[in-house]
Amino acid sequence: MLFTNDCSGNMASKTENGQITPCVYNYEDKMVQVILTSGASIVYNYDHEGKRIGKTMDGTTKDYYFDGDDLIIEAQGENILAYYTQGQGLISQRRNNASYFYHYDGLGSTKALTDANQNIQSTTIYDAWGNILQASGAITNPFLYLGASNWYAEFGIDSSVLYLSANTVLSTSTFYNPAIARSTTSKRPRTFPFPIDWEHGGYGPWPNWPGEDPYDIPIFPNPRTCQGKAWNVYINCLRGKYSNCKQSCAFLVAALMGKRVDLQIPSPLPTPPSSAAVVQPWPPKPIPSNWGEVLMNLIELVSNSFQYRLCLGQCMNSEGPWEFPILLKTDKIEWWKFNLPNCFAEGRDFYKQCCEGSK
Repeated sequence: MLFTNDCSGNMASKTENGQITPCVYNYEDKMVQVILTSGASIVYNYDHEGKRIGKTMDGTTKDYYFDGDDLIIEAQGENILAYYTQGQGLISQRRNNASYFYHYDGLGSTKALTDANQNIQSTTIYDAWGNILQASGAITNPFLYLGASNWYAEFGIDSSVLYLSANTVLSTSTFYNPAIARSTTSKRPRTFPFPIDWEHGGYGPWPNWPGEDPYDIPIFPNPRTCQGKAWNVYINCLRGKYSNCKQSCAFLVAALMGKRVDLQIPSPLPTPPSSAAVVQPWPPKPIPSNWGEVLMNLIELVSNSFQYRLCLGQCMNSEGPWEFPILLKTDKIEWWKFNLPNCFAEGRDFYKQCCEGSK
Protein backbone atom coordinates (compact mmCIF):
# COMPACT_ATOMS: atom_id res chain seq x y z
CA MET A 1 0.00 0.00 0.00
CA LEU A 2 1.48 3.34 -1.09
CA PHE A 3 0.38 6.81 -0.03
CA THR A 4 1.29 10.18 -1.55
CA ASN A 5 0.88 13.63 -0.02
CA ASP A 6 0.30 17.08 -1.46
CA CYS A 7 2.39 20.12 -0.52
CA SER A 8 0.13 20.85 2.46
CA GLY A 9 0.74 17.41 3.94
CA ASN A 10 -2.65 15.94 2.98
CA MET A 11 -2.96 12.38 1.72
CA ALA A 12 -3.33 12.93 -2.01
CA SER A 13 -3.74 9.32 -3.08
CA LYS A 14 -3.65 5.70 -1.99
CA THR A 15 -2.29 2.96 -4.26
CA GLU A 16 -3.13 -0.65 -3.49
CA ASN A 17 -2.65 -3.59 -5.87
CA GLY A 18 -1.94 -1.11 -8.64
CA GLN A 19 -5.25 0.70 -8.12
CA ILE A 20 -5.03 4.43 -7.32
CA THR A 21 -7.60 6.22 -5.15
CA PRO A 22 -7.10 10.02 -5.39
CA CYS A 23 -8.35 12.40 -2.70
CA VAL A 24 -9.26 16.02 -3.44
CA TYR A 25 -9.03 18.85 -0.88
CA ASN A 26 -10.16 22.46 -0.90
CA TYR A 27 -7.90 25.34 0.14
CA GLU A 28 -8.94 24.81 3.78
CA ASP A 29 -7.48 21.29 3.62
CA LYS A 30 -10.93 19.71 3.90
CA MET A 31 -11.42 16.52 1.93
CA VAL A 32 -14.13 17.31 -0.62
CA GLN A 33 -13.92 14.31 -2.94
CA VAL A 34 -12.62 10.76 -3.10
CA ILE A 35 -12.42 9.16 -6.55
CA LEU A 36 -12.89 5.42 -6.17
CA THR A 37 -11.15 2.83 -8.31
CA SER A 38 -14.55 1.93 -9.78
CA GLY A 39 -14.73 5.42 -11.28
CA ALA A 40 -17.45 6.54 -8.88
CA SER A 41 -16.76 9.27 -6.37
CA ILE A 42 -17.72 10.42 -2.89
CA VAL A 43 -18.35 14.13 -2.45
CA TYR A 44 -18.37 15.91 0.92
CA ASN A 45 -20.05 19.24 1.72
CA TYR A 46 -19.29 21.61 4.61
CA ASP A 47 -21.01 24.59 6.16
CA HIS A 48 -19.42 27.97 6.95
CA GLU A 49 -18.15 26.67 10.30
CA GLY A 50 -16.40 23.72 8.73
CA LYS A 51 -18.91 21.09 9.89
CA ARG A 52 -19.44 18.31 7.40
CA ILE A 53 -23.13 18.55 6.56
CA GLY A 54 -23.42 16.27 3.55
CA LYS A 55 -22.01 13.22 1.79
CA THR A 56 -23.02 12.17 -1.74
CA MET A 57 -22.26 8.72 -3.10
CA ASP A 58 -23.85 6.91 -6.05
CA GLY A 59 -26.29 9.78 -6.47
CA THR A 60 -27.54 9.52 -2.88
CA THR A 61 -26.93 12.33 -0.40
CA LYS A 62 -26.81 11.85 3.35
CA ASP A 63 -27.32 15.02 5.41
CA TYR A 64 -25.99 15.72 8.91
CA TYR A 65 -27.68 18.03 11.44
CA PHE A 66 -26.07 19.44 14.55
CA ASP A 67 -27.08 20.91 17.88
CA GLY A 68 -24.15 23.20 18.52
CA ASP A 69 -21.17 20.90 18.10
CA ASP A 70 -23.11 17.64 18.57
CA LEU A 71 -24.31 15.50 15.69
CA ILE A 72 -27.95 14.66 16.43
CA ILE A 73 -29.57 13.60 13.14
CA GLU A 74 -28.58 11.75 9.98
CA ALA A 75 -31.11 12.06 7.17
CA GLN A 76 -31.63 11.26 3.54
CA GLY A 77 -33.94 13.88 2.13
CA GLU A 78 -37.05 13.84 4.34
CA ASN A 79 -36.22 10.37 5.66
CA ILE A 80 -34.59 10.37 9.12
CA LEU A 81 -31.98 7.63 9.27
CA ALA A 82 -30.85 8.06 12.87
CA TYR A 83 -31.23 10.22 15.96
CA TYR A 84 -28.31 10.55 18.38
CA THR A 85 -28.70 11.38 22.07
CA GLN A 86 -25.81 13.40 23.41
CA GLY A 87 -25.05 14.10 27.06
CA GLN A 88 -21.56 14.08 28.47
CA GLY A 89 -20.61 12.18 25.35
CA LEU A 90 -22.65 9.98 23.05
CA ILE A 91 -25.32 8.02 24.95
CA SER A 92 -27.54 6.28 22.41
CA GLN A 93 -28.85 6.19 18.88
CA ARG A 94 -32.38 5.57 17.61
CA ARG A 95 -32.61 3.83 14.26
CA ASN A 96 -35.57 2.04 12.58
CA ASN A 97 -37.77 2.86 15.60
CA ALA A 98 -35.41 1.10 18.01
CA SER A 99 -32.98 2.56 20.53
CA TYR A 100 -29.46 1.27 21.09
CA PHE A 101 -27.15 2.26 23.93
CA TYR A 102 -23.38 2.65 23.75
CA HIS A 103 -20.84 0.81 25.91
CA TYR A 104 -17.18 1.78 25.74
CA ASP A 105 -13.83 0.23 26.57
CA GLY A 106 -11.10 1.95 28.57
CA LEU A 107 -9.92 3.92 25.53
CA GLY A 108 -13.42 5.17 24.79
CA SER A 109 -14.07 2.95 21.76
CA THR A 110 -17.51 1.40 21.34
CA LYS A 111 -17.26 -2.23 22.38
CA ALA A 112 -20.98 -3.02 22.38
CA LEU A 113 -24.48 -1.78 21.63
CA THR A 114 -27.41 -2.95 23.74
CA ASP A 115 -31.13 -2.58 23.12
CA ALA A 116 -33.77 -1.27 25.50
CA ASN A 117 -33.91 -4.70 27.20
CA GLN A 118 -30.15 -4.68 27.81
CA ASN A 119 -29.54 -7.39 25.21
CA ILE A 120 -26.25 -7.12 23.34
CA GLN A 121 -26.93 -6.41 19.68
CA SER A 122 -23.39 -5.81 18.38
CA THR A 123 -19.79 -6.02 19.55
CA THR A 124 -16.51 -4.71 18.12
CA ILE A 125 -12.85 -5.37 18.95
CA TYR A 126 -10.03 -3.13 17.69
CA ASP A 127 -6.27 -3.05 17.68
CA ALA A 128 -4.43 -0.14 19.26
CA TRP A 129 -4.72 2.01 16.11
CA GLY A 130 -8.43 1.50 15.42
CA ASN A 131 -8.35 -1.31 12.87
CA ILE A 132 -11.34 -3.61 13.42
CA LEU A 133 -10.19 -7.08 14.41
CA GLN A 134 -13.56 -8.65 15.10
CA ALA A 135 -17.19 -7.52 14.85
CA SER A 136 -20.61 -9.06 15.34
CA GLY A 137 -24.16 -7.85 14.87
CA ALA A 138 -25.92 -6.00 12.09
CA ILE A 139 -26.75 -2.67 13.76
CA THR A 140 -25.58 0.29 11.71
CA ASN A 141 -23.19 2.27 13.89
CA PRO A 142 -20.66 4.86 12.66
CA PHE A 143 -19.33 5.59 16.17
CA LEU A 144 -16.72 2.87 16.71
CA TYR A 145 -13.06 3.57 17.49
CA LEU A 146 -12.98 6.40 20.07
CA GLY A 147 -16.76 6.59 19.69
CA ALA A 148 -17.11 8.06 23.18
CA SER A 149 -15.25 11.07 21.82
CA ASN A 150 -17.64 11.14 18.85
CA TRP A 151 -15.20 9.79 16.26
CA TYR A 152 -17.26 8.95 13.21
CA ALA A 153 -16.33 5.94 11.05
CA GLU A 154 -16.50 6.49 7.31
CA PHE A 155 -16.91 3.27 5.32
CA GLY A 156 -17.03 2.63 1.60
CA ILE A 157 -13.75 4.21 0.53
CA ASP A 158 -12.48 1.20 -1.41
CA SER A 159 -13.41 -1.18 1.42
CA SER A 160 -11.26 0.71 3.93
CA VAL A 161 -12.34 2.69 6.97
CA LEU A 162 -11.45 6.25 7.86
CA TYR A 163 -12.36 7.95 11.12
CA LEU A 164 -13.60 11.51 11.21
CA SER A 165 -13.36 12.75 14.79
CA ALA A 166 -16.37 14.71 15.97
CA ASN A 167 -14.19 17.56 17.19
CA THR A 168 -12.60 17.54 13.77
CA VAL A 169 -15.80 16.38 12.07
CA LEU A 170 -17.14 19.65 13.35
CA SER A 171 -14.19 21.94 12.82
CA THR A 172 -11.26 20.90 10.65
CA SER A 173 -12.75 17.73 9.16
CA THR A 174 -9.63 15.64 9.62
CA PHE A 175 -9.87 12.02 8.59
CA TYR A 176 -7.80 9.48 10.53
CA ASN A 177 -6.67 6.34 8.72
CA PRO A 178 -6.01 3.40 11.10
CA ALA A 179 -4.15 1.51 8.37
CA ILE A 180 -1.31 4.04 8.60
CA ALA A 181 -2.12 5.29 12.12
CA ARG A 182 -2.21 8.95 11.12
CA SER A 183 -4.59 11.57 9.84
CA THR A 184 -5.03 12.11 6.12
CA THR A 185 -4.89 15.88 6.47
CA SER A 186 -2.27 18.20 7.91
CA LYS A 187 -2.89 19.36 11.46
CA ARG A 188 -2.76 22.94 12.68
CA PRO A 189 -2.59 24.42 16.14
CA ARG A 190 -6.07 24.93 17.60
CA THR A 191 -5.39 28.66 17.54
CA PHE A 192 -4.60 28.62 13.82
CA PRO A 193 -7.15 31.19 12.66
CA PHE A 194 -7.68 30.66 8.94
CA PRO A 195 -6.08 28.73 6.15
CA ILE A 196 -5.03 30.76 3.15
CA ASP A 197 -6.25 30.47 -0.40
CA TRP A 198 -2.92 31.51 -1.91
CA GLU A 199 -4.38 31.69 -5.40
CA HIS A 200 -7.16 34.17 -4.63
CA GLY A 201 -6.62 36.07 -1.40
CA GLY A 202 -5.03 36.54 1.99
CA TYR A 203 -6.12 36.76 5.59
CA GLY A 204 -9.38 38.48 6.54
CA PRO A 205 -10.97 40.73 3.86
CA TRP A 206 -8.58 39.23 1.31
CA PRO A 207 -5.97 40.32 0.58
CA ASN A 208 -6.37 43.41 2.78
CA TRP A 209 -5.27 43.70 6.38
CA PRO A 210 -8.21 42.74 8.66
CA GLY A 211 -7.65 45.44 11.28
CA GLU A 212 -6.13 43.01 13.80
CA ASP A 213 -2.76 43.34 15.51
CA PRO A 214 -0.62 40.76 13.66
CA TYR A 215 1.22 40.04 16.90
CA ASP A 216 -2.06 38.58 18.19
CA ILE A 217 -2.26 36.21 15.22
CA PRO A 218 -0.54 32.88 16.00
CA ILE A 219 2.17 31.33 13.87
CA PHE A 220 3.46 27.77 13.67
CA PRO A 221 6.37 27.11 16.07
CA ASN A 222 7.84 24.39 13.82
CA PRO A 223 5.98 24.32 10.49
CA ARG A 224 6.43 21.17 8.42
CA THR A 225 4.11 21.89 5.50
CA CYS A 226 4.27 24.51 2.78
CA GLN A 227 0.97 25.95 4.02
CA GLY A 228 2.35 26.39 7.53
CA LYS A 229 5.68 27.81 6.38
CA ALA A 230 4.00 30.25 3.99
CA TRP A 231 1.62 31.30 6.78
CA ASN A 232 4.60 32.20 8.98
CA VAL A 233 6.19 34.21 6.15
CA TYR A 234 2.91 36.07 5.70
CA ILE A 235 2.27 36.85 9.38
CA ASN A 236 5.88 37.80 10.14
CA CYS A 237 5.77 40.18 7.18
CA LEU A 238 2.53 41.69 8.51
CA ARG A 239 4.11 42.12 11.94
CA GLY A 240 7.07 44.08 10.60
CA LYS A 241 4.81 46.13 8.38
CA TYR A 242 2.50 46.86 11.32
CA SER A 243 5.40 48.17 13.40
CA ASN A 244 6.40 50.51 10.58
CA CYS A 245 2.84 51.69 10.02
CA LYS A 246 2.23 52.39 13.71
CA GLN A 247 5.31 54.58 13.85
CA SER A 248 4.62 56.48 10.65
CA CYS A 249 0.94 57.07 11.46
CA ALA A 250 1.75 58.29 14.96
CA PHE A 251 4.10 60.93 13.57
CA LEU A 252 1.75 61.82 10.69
CA VAL A 253 -1.33 62.33 12.89
CA ALA A 254 0.72 64.19 15.49
CA ALA A 255 1.91 66.56 12.74
CA LEU A 256 -1.69 67.10 11.63
CA MET A 257 -2.58 67.95 15.24
CA GLY A 258 0.29 70.43 15.39
CA LYS A 259 2.13 68.29 17.95
CA ARG A 260 5.82 69.12 17.77
CA VAL A 261 8.38 66.55 18.81
CA ASP A 262 11.83 67.09 20.24
CA LEU A 263 13.95 64.76 18.13
CA GLN A 264 17.53 65.18 17.12
CA ILE A 265 17.34 63.84 13.55
CA PRO A 266 20.62 62.36 12.25
CA SER A 267 22.13 64.37 9.44
CA PRO A 268 22.24 63.50 6.67
CA LEU A 269 19.07 61.41 6.85
CA PRO A 270 19.83 57.73 6.08
CA THR A 271 18.57 56.53 2.71
CA PRO A 272 15.77 54.01 3.24
CA PRO A 273 16.25 50.57 1.71
CA SER A 274 14.67 49.99 -1.69
CA SER A 275 13.78 46.33 -1.23
CA ALA A 276 10.09 45.73 -0.51
CA ALA A 277 11.14 42.62 1.39
CA VAL A 278 12.52 44.74 4.25
CA VAL A 279 9.95 44.60 7.03
CA GLN A 280 11.98 45.64 10.06
CA PRO A 281 11.10 48.97 11.71
CA TRP A 282 12.61 51.98 9.97
CA PRO A 283 14.70 54.16 10.38
CA PRO A 284 17.83 52.09 10.86
CA LYS A 285 20.45 52.97 13.45
CA PRO A 286 21.62 55.51 14.35
CA ILE A 287 18.32 56.90 15.61
CA PRO A 288 17.66 59.59 18.19
CA SER A 289 18.24 58.34 21.73
CA ASN A 290 14.74 59.39 22.77
CA TRP A 291 13.01 57.88 19.70
CA GLY A 292 11.22 55.13 21.66
CA GLU A 293 10.04 57.43 24.44
CA VAL A 294 8.71 60.04 22.00
CA LEU A 295 7.02 57.39 19.88
CA MET A 296 5.27 55.80 22.88
CA ASN A 297 3.93 59.17 23.95
CA LEU A 298 2.69 59.94 20.44
CA ILE A 299 0.94 56.58 20.02
CA GLU A 300 -0.77 57.04 23.39
CA LEU A 301 -1.86 60.51 22.27
CA VAL A 302 -3.25 59.61 18.84
CA SER A 303 -4.15 55.89 18.99
CA ASN A 304 -7.84 56.49 19.69
CA SER A 305 -8.26 59.08 16.95
CA PHE A 306 -10.13 58.39 13.73
CA GLN A 307 -7.25 59.81 11.70
CA TYR A 308 -4.79 57.34 13.25
CA ARG A 309 -7.01 54.32 12.57
CA LEU A 310 -7.64 55.55 9.01
CA CYS A 311 -3.91 56.05 8.42
CA LEU A 312 -3.11 52.61 9.85
CA GLY A 313 -5.62 50.93 7.54
CA GLN A 314 -4.30 52.78 4.50
CA CYS A 315 -0.71 51.98 5.41
CA MET A 316 -1.32 48.26 6.04
CA ASN A 317 -3.23 47.92 2.75
CA SER A 318 -0.58 49.74 0.70
CA GLU A 319 2.65 48.63 -0.88
CA GLY A 320 5.70 50.40 -2.22
CA PRO A 321 7.07 53.80 -1.10
CA TRP A 322 5.40 55.29 2.00
CA GLU A 323 6.27 58.75 3.29
CA PHE A 324 5.30 60.49 6.49
CA PRO A 325 6.18 63.84 8.09
CA ILE A 326 7.77 64.51 11.45
CA LEU A 327 6.98 67.98 12.84
CA LEU A 328 10.03 68.99 14.86
CA LYS A 329 10.06 71.36 17.79
CA THR A 330 11.80 73.88 15.56
CA ASP A 331 8.67 73.90 13.28
CA LYS A 332 10.74 72.16 10.64
CA ILE A 333 9.10 69.20 8.86
CA GLU A 334 11.27 66.23 8.03
CA TRP A 335 9.89 63.67 5.55
CA TRP A 336 10.77 60.06 6.20
CA LYS A 337 10.20 57.19 3.80
CA PHE A 338 10.31 53.41 3.69
CA ASN A 339 8.97 50.68 1.43
CA LEU A 340 5.85 48.73 2.36
CA PRO A 341 5.92 45.04 1.38
CA ASN A 342 3.03 43.11 -0.19
CA CYS A 343 2.86 40.45 2.50
CA PHE A 344 0.29 38.33 0.71
CA ALA A 345 2.45 38.23 -2.42
CA GLU A 346 5.46 37.19 -0.33
CA GLY A 347 3.50 34.37 1.29
CA ARG A 348 1.99 33.29 -2.04
CA ASP A 349 5.36 33.24 -3.80
CA PHE A 350 6.93 31.26 -0.97
CA TYR A 351 4.03 28.79 -1.04
CA LYS A 352 4.37 28.20 -4.79
CA GLN A 353 8.15 27.76 -4.56
CA CYS A 354 7.76 25.41 -1.62
CA CYS A 355 5.17 23.30 -3.46
CA GLU A 356 7.34 23.12 -6.55
CA GLY A 357 10.29 22.02 -4.46
CA SER A 358 8.29 19.29 -2.73
CA LYS A 359 7.18 17.60 -5.95
